[in-house]
Amino acid sequence: MKATQPQHRANKLHLGIVTAVLSVINMGYAELALAQKDTLEEVVITGSRIVRRDLESASPIVTVGSTNFEESSTLAVESVLNQLPQFVPTNTQFNTSDVFPTATSTPGISTVNMRGLGSNRTLVLIDGRRGQPVNSTLVIDTNSIPSSALESVEIISGGASATYGADALGGVTNFKLRNKFEGMDLQFRTGVTEKGDGKEERISMLLGSSLSDGRGNAMLGVEWTKRGEVLGIDRDFYTQALKDPNTNSGTNGRMNGFAYEPGTNRPSQAVTNSLYPERPAGYNVPNSTNFLFNTDSTLYKQELKGLGFNGDIVNDINYKIRPDGTLIQNNLDLRYSSPMDRYSVFGKANYKFSDSVEAYSLINFVSTTNSQVLQPSGAVGGFGATIPYGNGLYGPSRAANGSTLPEYLSGGAYGLNCPATGGCTNSQAFPVPA
Repeated sequence: MKATQPQHRANKLHLGIVTAVLSVINMGYAELALAQKDTLEEVVITGSRIVRRDLESASPIVTVGSTNFEESSTLAVESVLNQLPQFVPTNTQFNTSDVFPTATSTPGISTVNMRGLGSNRTLVLIDGRRGQPVNSTLVIDTNSIPSSALESVEIISGGASATYGADALGGVTNFKLRNKFEGMDLQFRTGVTEKGDGKEERISMLLGSSLSDGRGNAMLGVEWTKRGEVLGIDRDFYTQALKDPNTNSGTNGRMNGFAYEPGTNRPSQAVTNSLYPERPAGYNVPNSTNFLFNTDSTLYKQELKGLGFNGDIVNDINYKIRPDGTLIQNNLDLRYSSPMDRYSVFGKANYKFSDSVEAYSLINFVSTTNSQVLQPSGAVGGFGATIPYGNGLYGPSRAANGSTLPEYLSGGAYGLNCPATGGCTNSQAFPVPA
């Protein structure tokens, strides 16, 4: 009896294990049968095996997706690309000093410049095709690219002049637009600086549809973009420099207003000193530099902290004293970012007739208005006047019969006092100090 009791307990334990295993198996079959009743709708796979040209191309290619542009705080395409080390900012919204259009310069455009070799050495493609240049340097204005239709930007940073020519010496930037887009995409984006200026707004609508059961696609887009200006006067660091005597920052190149620029016939030192009785003792006022006019027509000099100037240098933000002690006028119109208004209409279509024949069309109309301001510059050096002087006869003052014309006589229109006959001498007609 004692020998068989453990075996009986073992048999009971074995039976319990088998029962538990069968229960688990039955539960598994029940769950499997329940899962088979559900229909698999979608499988999403993410990872590094998604096809990208920069993972399999022999040349170094950087791909910038549309997410980078959508998550950026700026609407300017070139500003997003300029954050990459391959690009050097050249023509951007922050270039506000170019105001003179020429055959090689177009104010207000935005371009990309790879490796600092120049915008004309960076080839810009749109869907692999060359875009329309804006001037004789054959650069592409990135403002003409419909940013709402951008899918990605492929950048060949290794130089591609052997394939594309000398304009691809710095590299190639290929703006890829959406392909096979269907439906409608309506966007409104806005942003503003922390100072409340430089506001950017964009409204865009994109329509797309497939053609002939997927053999073709047509896309139409409209876009409006507006960008506000950013003035230096609205920044504390700029306004503080306007009165800082230790820096030249914020100043114009010259004083605004009328001035006399001495030539070869300069006033004598004695006459110059007599014009400024408030000058320090023993100080000779320069007679070769500009003599400027106050609002009351008196003269002042920029030297010696504005000798003779009757304006409020201390409180008026227009004026400051430079480190060398000269008076200068501040530039209150400096812009850090230029304003812009842009309207664009964009159309793209393709149709595949066969495996080897496909038609492609791209139409883009862009109207951009950009405002630039250049600091004031003087109209100097372009004109001069010769004043007759001496005892020679001033011909226009004498009539044909030898008498002096009435307007040159005492009480005449010119306020002169020439003799009744014989006309005026040069010095009488132009009474200036010797």
